[in-house]
Formats: sequence, C-alpha cells, structure tokens
Amino acid sequence: MNTEFFDFEQLLGSLRLATDQPSELQLQHLLWTRQRAKPYNGHWQAPWLLSDWTAPKWQTTAGSKTRQKNGQWVDTANVNWAIQLPENSCLTDTRYATLLETCRRLSFLYRQGYAEGKPPSIASWKTFNQQLLCLCHWMVLEHSRYHPDTYSLSLLDQAGLVRLLRAIATGDWNGTHGLVERCLSGLYQAVFREPCPAKLLAEPGNWPQNTCQAVIDWLEANQGYSYRQGSGNTDHTGLVSRVLLGRLASVQVNSLKKHQRLNAVLRQFEPKLAHPTLLIRSRQSTEYPSQSTPTQQEALYTTGSKTSVEQASTMLRLILMLYRHQPEHLPPPMTLNLPAAVLSAVKLATRDNHTPFIPVDTGLQYLNHALRWVVLYGDALVDYYLAIMSQLRAKADTSVALRPWKKVMNYDLPKVLSQTPQPQALKEAGFIFTQLGTPKTGRDFDRLRSQPTLHEALEIYIGAVTVVIALMKPSRDCEVANLPRFCLLRTCGGHYWLDSDLAKRTKSERRTRTGGKPIPVITARAIQQVRKLNRGLSKLFGEDDNHLRFKLFYLPNPNKWGTAKKIDAGSLNSYLDKFCDYVGLPPDEHGRRWYLRIHQMRKWFLLLLFWSGRYDVLDAASWIAGHTDVDHLYAYIEREFPGGKIGQLEAECAIDLLAEYDSTQVTIDGEDEGLAELYQRVLRQFRVKALNMVPEREWQALVEDLFEHDYHLAPYSITTDDGHKRLCIAIRQGGRKTGRLND
Repeated sequence: MNTEFFDFEQLLGSLRLATDQPSELQLQHLLWTRQRAKPYNGHWQAPWLLSDWTAPKWQTTAGSKTRQKNGQWVDTANVNWAIQLPENSCLTDTRYATLLETCRRLSFLYRQGYAEGKPPSIASWKTFNQQLLCLCHWMVLEHSRYHPDTYSLSLLDQAGLVRLLRAIATGDWNGTHGLVERCLSGLYQAVFREPCPAKLLAEPGNWPQNTCQAVIDWLEANQGYSYRQGSGNTDHTGLVSRVLLGRLASVQVNSLKKHQRLNAVLRQFEPKLAHPTLLIRSRQSTEYPSQSTPTQQEALYTTGSKTSVEQASTMLRLILMLYRHQPEHLPPPMTLNLPAAVLSAVKLATRDNHTPFIPVDTGLQYLNHALRWVVLYGDALVDYYLAIMSQLRAKADTSVALRPWKKVMNYDLPKVLSQTPQPQALKEAGFIFTQLGTPKTGRDFDRLRSQPTLHEALEIYIGAVTVVIALMKPSRDCEVANLPRFCLLRTCGGHYWLDSDLAKRTKSERRTRTGGKPIPVITARAIQQVRKLNRGLSKLFGEDDNHLRFKLFYLPNPNKWGTAKKIDAGSLNSYLDKFCDYVGLPPDEHGRRWYLRIHQMRKWFLLLLFWSGRYDVLDAASWIAGHTDVDHLYAYIEREFPGGKIGQLEAECAIDLLAEYDSTQVTIDGEDEGLAELYQRVLRQFRVKALNMVPEREWQALVEDLFEHDYHLAPYSITTDDGHKRLCIAIRQGGRKTGRLND
C-alpha cells in the first residue's frame, strides 16, 4: 500500500479562501489546514511527551497537576506499551516492532490533533489508547488471518470488523478476548495435565463438584490464592490469584481484576468467599457490601453494552481518519463500512446500566446527618483537630529521634489529648477522643459509631462535607475532588456561588471553569470550614507543593503523619464509606448497604429537581449541571429516570401545551409543527373542531396513550437575538431513543 490512493497535491490545490483579500489570520488558518492534510513527516516529539519515544511506558503531562517532585514527574497520564499478548508474548517484543510503532504513532497523532483537527481531552486520549491496545490483543488472537507482526493493522477487513464489533456487543472486550475460556483452560491444564473438555468450557460457571474440589486442592497446595500483605504464605484471602491466571492464560493481570463474569465463574473455586446470593469482594473495607454489588447470577450473565460498541467504533473511526499518515500499516478506509458494522452490532448489545437512583428517604436521611456534622460539629472539630496537630508538630520539631513523628505518636499523643480541652459542642455530642488514628485491633464498626478516634471523626466529617456539596450542587467526581481552595464566590447581596472545573468541557489539557453556580449558605459554610483546615494543616506541615496546597481538600496522611494525603475521587469515596457506616442505615434483603457516590448524588439532585419542577426547570437544571445544551440533560433524564415513567411526564406536559394551543391556536415563534399535528390528530380521533367539545378526561387519556408509543418530547435550546438561550419543547412522532448520550 502507498499514498498513490490519494493525490495530495490536487487535494491541497483545491483548498481556497472565499475572499480575494484574506486577512493574516485566514492565511495562517489555510496554511495550518494544508499542513494537516499532508501525511505527517515531522519529528515524533511533543512537549507533553515526557518519556523517550521508545520507552516501554510513556509518561505524559495531564494538565496543571503534572509537576516534578523530588526530581520525578508526578500526576502524569501514562501509557504502558509492554502489555501481555497471547502465547506468552509482549507488544514490546522485537517480533511486534512494526505493530508497536504503528500504535505509538497513532497515539501521538491523535493527541496532536491530526484526527479531528484539535487535540482531544486527556480522558478521550486515554480511552483511545486502551481501546487500541485491546484491538492489538484481538489481532494477535486472530494471527492466522491478519498477521499483525508483519502487516500491523493493515489487513483488517469488513468481515473481521463486523465480527469484532458483534463480539464486543455480546461480551465486551473481555469476552472478545475469550478471557474466561483461556483462564479456565490454563487452570484445568495445570491441575489435570490435559486439555480442558469442551463441555466444561460450554458451562464455565457450573463445573461438577468433584472437579471443583480437585481445583481447590491444587490451588491450596500450590499457593494459587492471593495472600494478604504482610501475612507471608499463611493466611490467603480466598481469591484465586490473578497473577497465576495471567501467567497460565498469557493475559494482562489488570484485565482480569474487573472482569465481572470471570469473577463469578471463579467463585466456585473460592469457598472462603462464598455468599448465598452476592458476588462479594475479597477485601471489603465497609461494614456491608455496597448496593452496586451484583448477585452471582447477574455477574455470571454479564454481557456487552452499547457504550462498549461506541467506544470501540470511535477508536476504529479515528484510526481510519489517520490513514493518510500511515497508509502502509492501516486498513484502507475505502474498503471498510464502519457505520454498517456498528449498526449490526448495536442490535445485539444491551442497554447500559443505569446509575442507581438513591431512594428519596435514604438520600434525605444521609443529608440530615451530614448537615448535623457541618452545623453542630464542624467548626469545633476543625479547631480541635488543628490544636492537637499544632502541639504534635511542635513536639516533632524539637524531638531528636530518628523518626520524630513516630516517637510523638507513641509517647506524647496521650498526654496532648488529655491536656487539650475539648470544645463544648463535641462534649455535648458525646465524643471522647483518647486516640488519634485507627486502632490496630482491626475494624470495629460498633466502636466507630459509639467512640470514633479523632482522625476517624475528621474522616466522617469530610464524608459529610462531600455529601453537603454533592447533594446541593450537582457535580462530577473529579470536579469535587479537584475543587480549588478559593472556589467560593460571594455576591454583593451575600449569596454564595461555587466555581469549579467542568469535566466534560475540556480542550486538550485544559478544563473550562463554571464561572460560579449558586449554592446554599450551608454548603458555603462547609467549604469555609474545610478551607480553614487546609490553611492550618498546610502551614503546620510546611507544604511546598502548590498543587496540594491550593486544593480545597488538604488532609493528613495517617500512614505518614506530618505529611498530606493525595486527595482524589477514590479518597472521597473512602470518606463517604466511613460516613455511611457511621450513620448505619439498615442493609437490604441481600445484606447490602447504600454507600453514597458523587455521581449518584448528582443524579439524585437533577431528577428530584425535574420531578418537582417538570419541564419548567429544564433550562435551569441544564445550566447548574454544566451541560452545554438542554437536550444533553434531557437525554440523561430519559436514560436515568427510574421506573420508565418518563412517558407519563411527557404526556402531562403535552396536555398543557395542547390546552393552551386550543385556546390560542398559536405556537411560540412557530417553533413546533408537531404540536399542531398532534392537535389535529386528537380532533380527528373525536371528530370535533375543538378540544373543549370533548370531556377532558377522554382526550387527555388519548394523549397519555399516544405518548406511550407514538410520540415523545424533544426539548432543545435556541439562542435569541440578544444572545440569551430559551427553552423550546418540540413534539416528535416516533418512539424515544434512550441511552443516547453519556452524562
């Protein structure tokens, strides 16, 4: 293959400006467009690439958080090219040098903006790389057909494209790679010294009891289970070692850890983790499994989703868009019909799982407890914690011990706690602090609720603050975790606004700011308390890392007192877990407790707002949620609304619109022909000339029935002459499409 498929000179010559007197900016844009249309022949270097081009693991910048610390780059966005491939090979092996170089160049060109005319967000780039490496794995599995070691990706054909996407639709990438079958085959071969029978692979989750026991005995005898850190080889977790499976099946270990169906299949060899109904985790930090813990049957029959197909097809589309830069190593776009392959695949895929909707009473109970922590305990707890840490810091500074903080925690802490007066608000609440960190006696949730240590109380409090922020201002995980210390804005009238990143509005490595969204005074008070904690602790610890110091959440590291802990979405989840266990709501019939998550609280706010205000609040909800247009929010509501009752709400709105139109015969700016068409259909049904000639109950029942199957609403925004956006609601014929957009 070569570039003779395209006459680039003819293409470039056809690019003209629609003016005889172009500006300098227009000329620069034309030059840039012409350069982008040519095959790339520049250096494979960029400011964002911090590693050598041939490094097995790329370190790249990830926005302002990427910085050097002690001579090392931290908070980078990385790509591991040294992935495990079938037959105990690796992508960095000499045999796959051409395939590896193709992948590196595709990754580089995409991030440089050569695919879509602009650099992608870091999240999109990372997703592209993950999907690309999965494609490489599949191509190697299909080696006899595509020979990727010789021809890289160039032999991918239409039949393979269809087969690939259909496999992803029914089993995700894990199913496409045959991970369950490969792991079981490798394990059976190791135990019985013979190939695994086909009938066992056909029913992977239902092996005979005697066969399962033989596998269990072999795993026990050969250290085939994972072991707890620091336990030596005496106390295993009961979980089949994913490192062992990765070695037996020649699979990347990380790909085995979150494969739900594989976890369900392996549970028959994990008697220590047996549960009547749930697929529980081997390491559980909470009192109960969370509400997202699947039953074993749900996990066993997990399938692919439309999102899986969309992500894979996006990666393939980008590869085809970059064809001109590597025509000898990529499949020719003119030989592939990607839209047709996608269409055949999505018919097989299931709908994406919904973000669980927090039951209203559960959300209100958690909010009530969170407000109590902020209002009654927050100020006193922050002041007392800073007073204790200040004294410990002073003693550590004057200590001559080799490890001063360890000496202070072991010998000085009890005296400091006993001699420092505890605020009255904490005394009245029943808190008695005799320890700082979590006791070494292990987890005791009854003790956590009755007598938390000082640092546990702080963690519960931070969980409460997260609830007060996320339930009062809909946000995404990373937006809350990365709130800057100076995120509060105050108007002249004394009202508070919260300024944060907008995670879904990202250009290259830069995120757009909200510019401020309104929040209640109680949320502002919680943020002020945490900011006071930040100022005090960062000064006590002598923090010189500006990235950590200027984030709102700056908290001590209990594993290394005197230093700060890196706070991200995972950290906030652990504080939310501790808060929920402290509140102690009862578990469900399967033994699961509802542990709050920020994205669930975002959904809770938006759906309750929509439920209470209906279509009158759509534009306000869209604005406060940070959506670019109201149709983005409505797609989210359609997908996530519990119980499938969205048709009933749409019918109620349509009934109001019809009643108004019946009296005025006017649509605003002629915005919706669908309203007039629906109006005429109702009149024809009853053979009348006006709705007031039909009993309300009858024509409204007809509209409700029509909105079950034949009609749906399509809210959208228009920009008026004065630059403001106005909400419009169109009535469309045909069934609604759910799951159209991601939040």
